[in-house]
Amino acid sequence: ISTVKQELYKQYNSMNLANLKIEYQKLKIETAQSQLEQAQKLQNSGYGSKRDILQAQITKTTEEITLLQEKINLATAVHTIEALATL
Repeated sequence: ISTVKQELYKQYNSMNLANLKIEYQKLKIETAQSQLEQAQKLQNSGYGSKRDILQAQITKTTEEITLLQEKINLATAVHTIEALATL
């Protein structure tokens, strides 16, 4: 029973951490979107390159993937807590 309690605490902390990371990732995605828009504006004005746009798109996509990973971590923690609560 002590092990179950320890795992509950661990998963509760994992859940809280995932929630915080999700909020952080959302902010990083907003920043990446702004950088992408800036790169597009620079290219449209003749000062930027396609490479800059592609790099900004890669950065934004990477941040979106990280957000999805954190959402999976959150779901895993929640489902584990639910399963442990029934023991």
